[in-house]
Amino acid sequence: MLDSPGNRVEDNSVSGSSDAGIAVERSTGTLAAGNALDGNSDAALLVELGSHGTVARANTVMESEAGVVVSESHDVQVLDNVLNGASDDGITLETADRALVRGNDVRFNGGGIEVAGSSDGRVEGNDASEGGMGITLGDGSFRNTVVGNTATGNDSEGIAVNGEAPPGAGNLIDANTASDNAADGIFVGAVSHMIRGNTADGNGGWGIYAAEGGVSGVNIDGGGNRANGNVGGGLLDPVTQTYEQCYNVRCDGGAGLPTDQVAPETILLEAPADPSTFTTATFAFTGTDNASTVAFQCRLDSADPAAFAPCTSPVSYPGLALGEHTFTVRAVDFSGNPDASPVVHTWTIQEPDPLVPPVTTIASGPDANTVSTSATFTFSANEEGVTFECRLDGAAFAPCTSPVGYSALPVGSHVFEVRGTDPQGNVEVSPASFSWTVGPPPVAAAVSCGQVLTQSTRVTNDLLDCQGDGLVVGAAGITLDLDGHVIDGVGLGTGVLVNGFAAVTVTNGSVQEFDTGVGVTGASGALVSGVALQFHQVAGVGLTDADGAVVRGSTLAENSLGVLLTGGTQDARVTGNTLTGNPGPGIRLEGVTGNRVDANDVTESSEEGVVLDAAPGTVVVGNTLSGNSSGGIAVLAGSHDAVVADNTVTLSGSSGIEVVGSDRTDVVANVVTTSGGTGLALESANDGLVRGNDLRGNPSGLDLNASTGNLVERNDTGSSGGTGMAFEGGSIGNRVLDNRSSGNSGAGIYVGDQAAAGAGNLIEGNTADSNSGNGIDVNAAIHTVRGNSASGNDGWGIYVVTGNVDGGGNMASANAEPAQCWNVVCAIAPPPGAPTPRSWSGRTTRPTAATRSSPSPAPTT
Repeated sequence: MLDSPGNRVEDNSVSGSSDAGIAVERSTGTLAAGNALDGNSDAALLVELGSHGTVARANTVMESEAGVVVSESHDVQVLDNVLNGASDDGITLETADRALVRGNDVRFNGGGIEVAGSSDGRVEGNDASEGGMGITLGDGSFRNTVVGNTATGNDSEGIAVNGEAPPGAGNLIDANTASDNAADGIFVGAVSHMIRGNTADGNGGWGIYAAEGGVSGVNIDGGGNRANGNVGGGLLDPVTQTYEQCYNVRCDGGAGLPTDQVAPETILLEAPADPSTFTTATFAFTGTDNASTVAFQCRLDSADPAAFAPCTSPVSYPGLALGEHTFTVRAVDFSGNPDASPVVHTWTIQEPDPLVPPVTTIASGPDANTVSTSATFTFSANEEGVTFECRLDGAAFAPCTSPVGYSALPVGSHVFEVRGTDPQGNVEVSPASFSWTVGPPPVAAAVSCGQVLTQSTRVTNDLLDCQGDGLVVGAAGITLDLDGHVIDGVGLGTGVLVNGFAAVTVTNGSVQEFDTGVGVTGASGALVSGVALQFHQVAGVGLTDADGAVVRGSTLAENSLGVLLTGGTQDARVTGNTLTGNPGPGIRLEGVTGNRVDANDVTESSEEGVVLDAAPGTVVVGNTLSGNSSGGIAVLAGSHDAVVADNTVTLSGSSGIEVVGSDRTDVVANVVTTSGGTGLALESANDGLVRGNDLRGNPSGLDLNASTGNLVERNDTGSSGGTGMAFEGGSIGNRVLDNRSSGNSGAGIYVGDQAAAGAGNLIEGNTADSNSGNGIDVNAAIHTVRGNSASGNDGWGIYVVTGNVDGGGNMASANAEPAQCWNVVCAIAPPPGAPTPRSWSGRTTRPTAATRSSPSPAPTT
């Protein structure tokens, strides 16, 4: 099945194939159910290259080379299958995030279940017994839950976790039975994983083995584990003269060993403005821990510790009274340690101005050009209690609520308007407006290579080996519906060429083997939606001077470059696409302005996942990037005023995020782990905001080089292979506030360059514990150091050369240097994890290019 979404393969018998029994490639939403597969030379069921959302259920597989193999496909479900007699694994996940593997019989195979480079999945209730190894989690597999499985009688370990995870990204091994295996029952050979409620009896090695902790993290004994009759490591208990059953885990069913006593850190990302006129308050928050995942507890308008209750981000409180309110949130780690210094936000709700009318904003509507005869709109106002009136195409206003929908619309242009009236009777003066065009339905037609289309067309045939362009659009406002067909070339021309014609839609099919798959030049308002694009020599989609274009919900695999924006393109959006295995960048923006890249999944690019090059005002938000060879996100010279927020970047070959030669960049609430270089690198990047990023588990956390005037606040740069946070190459005038940089193999925070009087860095309120070097190392003047905490470091708690300013309030304890601090006064601090009081008074929303304001300079020193 190739490039064919939404199909069903049911109740077939497939045997003796020289390749896979059933192969699903670039075909989303496939159901394979009730099939019998026997003696196939490759995988019985192969799901690969963007076949997201595939479900494999109740199939029977016997004597194939492998059972079910899922590769580069996410959100796949493998349910209730019988997979026996394979020479390889029964189930294999490779770069397959968010998978559900449940209720499968994977006995009697070379291996049971193997998870490699796959995160956020659930492996539940499977029987992985009587094989080579039961269940294996390898490198690059994070945040998986392995629960309620049976792995007994295997020739090796029952369950093995071999890959190290950054703190907070480990796997949970919960309530499994792993007995009578030739080696260990459960083997956790790396750190930052959680082990709870398992049973492991009669194994040839340890019942449960958990690696010892170190600077990079610890394993968490969640308690409730049991083990009996294991050989263990051959160590005899000196009292009972019986073999010890478990290593670094308690195995008598009781509470876990206290391997983690460090409290987590809480970071508030969004809160109401102070003052506010809204009686509903919404808060967004995140947190980090030295060892585990975190949950959250919130309370409102109370100082009672018992008032904390579980909550998730975002949390909203409706119907609040006028006056002052206080919200408190704290993170709680897997071991039950709460953040002893919760974040507090206080604000006042007041009456809106009785003379000012409301302002309505339309949040969503139809595509600007569409053949759909229905439309739905959502909208809201900037005040509470507002009632709305809507109208379509100049008709009379009538009461309405959001969402509002219209159907049976005629072909032509349409205008939707909505206005609000507030409780004081003020009517909006200028209604919010949305314009769009409904085109005639596509006409079914057979097409030929190079054909020029001047009307909306639904293609009825494939095109193979086109010697030049595939199809050429020759009129504005038309829709090209490929209807699942393939447009195929020989490496020349453009698959679908849109040159100078506005408002063209290309949808629902495959384009392969051209120079460019879909090329839009000198034309505004183009939409590329639901298209599979692969094997193109220049780009899957190329947008040149294509203002307002949208590339949405498409799959781009093995192109020289996935999506390319050039030629001054403005206000375009690249959203919800899957880009995998492209030899160049996944997405590149060059010489363009004010575009948005959001909610894309970019994996295995041979260069960066997303590149901005002279692309000011770009917003890169909510993307997932994994395994891109040259880095995750690169903001290169001249890409000023960019916003990089809420992205998850893992396994990059170089830096996770880098900002070079671009000022006023906001880097907010990203998660960057297991990069080949620095988690976040700023070079010649001034006056930006770096807030709330989780940069743990990289060779270094955060590096600033020749970068000034930045606000670096509430980031976690711990558990790195080197220095957690470094300011070098003339990086001065930065404010470094309330960050956490602990458990690094080098220093926690390092400042290496002298500043002119009044232009130094402010190092305030940071926590730097348990680093292999100094906690905070200020190796040049003239900077200010105040209110920091540094404990348990292998060098000094805080080391400051002569010529810096001791701002007071610093604390240190249990550092290797008996004096604790050099050239600053340090009070004896509580142990790591004890409270450091703080409140939150930052921005009230996550920043956009429109809301950004430059940080103020560091105080005069």
